[in-house]
Amino acid sequence: MRLNHKSEDEIAAKHQQDVSQITNFRVMKQKEVSPDEVQLTVFIEGPNRMEIVSMKRAGADWKFGGFFRERSQ
Repeated sequence: MRLNHKSEDEIAAKHQQDVSQITNFRVMKQKEVSPDEVQLTVFIEGPNRMEIVSMKRAGADWKFGGFFRERSQ
C-alpha cells in the first residue's frame, strides 16, 4: 500500500521520527463527546504545539482515537 507515493516503511519512519521529538503531554482541556469518547486539548512538548485528540473507551481502557480536525463544508 502506498500513501502519497510513500512506502509503508517510509511512513513508519516518519511517524517514529515525529514521536521521538515528544517529551511530554499536558492536558489543557477535556470535552465529553459521549460516555465512550472525549476530546482532549493537549499541549505536546518537544514540538511545542496544541492538538485536539479523540480518546475512545474500549472496555475498561481508553484508546487514542486520532486527531480531531474540523471539516470544511
